[in-house]
Amino acid sequence: MSEAAERAGSAPRKAMVLAAGFGTRLRPLTNLLPKPLVPVAGVPLISFSLRLLARAGIEEVMINLHHLPDVVEAKLGRRAEGMKLHYSREANILGTGGGIRKVASFFDETFLVMNADAILDADLSAAIETHRRMEAIATMVVRPRPKDAPFSVVGVDDEGRVRQIADRIEYQGPALAPHVFTGVHVMEPELLDYIPPDIES
Repeated sequence: MSEAAERAGSAPRKAMVLAAGFGTRLRPLTNLLPKPLVPVAGVPLISFSLRLLARAGIEEVMINLHHLPDVVEAKLGRRAEGMKLHYSREANILGTGGGIRKVASFFDETFLVMNADAILDADLSAAIETHRRMEAIATMVVRPRPKDAPFSVVGVDDEGRVRQIADRIEYQGPALAPHVFTGVHVMEPELLDYIPPDIES
């Protein structure tokens, strides 16, 4: 039996934190300080994501970088919250899909993806359980959309399947419950085969 097969059904060991952006909405603060290191209550933003992943049993984290990468690596080092940290530097920002695709060889089983600027208290174990029960290739962790919130609508049907994301997916069918994306994904490695390599995606 392969190592991946032996781990099937076990908690994921690896995750990716998306941290390559410029943090343009926080300028001029982020001109000299990368957004993942902007402090909230004295704690760097990215630390909230790392702590959540550590609580879920993650052992290794890949962090993609572009803006001020040396500053991030110097601050975080090679370990955080008991997890081993790896870095993927992008000469040009590759976007969410492109950034994950660049390090496809890092993932050999179910894995988590989080934004570096997400502050939330989500039950990642429940998200992973749902992901596997539905035999999904990718799962978005969402929450009900507050009325008049300025966030793009993620339309979810009665079975918990995403049917619409803003205006990117055409949908004609029963009414969908409006949700917003929390910045957390659960993914399978085979999803990466659908993403073209070496381009922004």
